[in-house]
Amino acid sequence: VARPDSYQAEREATMAAADKLRSDAALQQARAALSAALSVPVAALDTVTLPPLPAFESNAMQHSPQSLRELGIENRSDLAQALASYRRADAALRLEVAKRTPDIAIGPGLIFDQGDHKFSLGTNLIAPLLDQNQYGIAIAIAARDEAAAHFVALQTGAFGEIESAQTGLIAALDTYRDLSTKRTRDEEAMRQTQSRFQAGA
Repeated sequence: VARPDSYQAEREATMAAADKLRSDAALQQARAALSAALSVPVAALDTVTLPPLPAFESNAMQHSPQSLRELGIENRSDLAQALASYRRADAALRLEVAKRTPDIAIGPGLIFDQGDHKFSLGTNLIAPLLDQNQYGIAIAIAARDEAAAHFVALQTGAFGEIESAQTGLIAALDTYRDLSTKRTRDEEAMRQTQSRFQAGA
């Protein structure tokens, strides 16, 4: 074998080994990211079988960006918790607003006085006449606005993660197609080399 051809083959083998190391590192990073997203240890993914990539590729782009947003935020626990906090703050605000109306309590009673049973009727009236509960309402409005801002911030972050993941998916599929084409060509070149070798070249 001519020495330049040998150098070329060694260089390609070294590049292939480096590509494999990069691919292995990317695989480990993807496994770590997936385990973090699922809140399970990395070892738990050893028993998970994912569909082959061509099947995944055929189903990957069938959703519109809007449907991907909806699917991505439907089951996020942090968004559900933020929404529940907003609902609690809104209910607290409604309660503070309701306190602006007079609160009347009427309670019957029975008194035993020197052998006689006497019925009494007690009344209690709480009427916020001066400030109309403005302080409590202001605090409740501030708490509700804070909960709303927290929810909007989480939702915006979720949308950004979804768009980033979609962009990464498109790039990964393009890379997969390119590497599939390269693999097909490399396999054909290997078959030709084997044929030449068997023929005595």
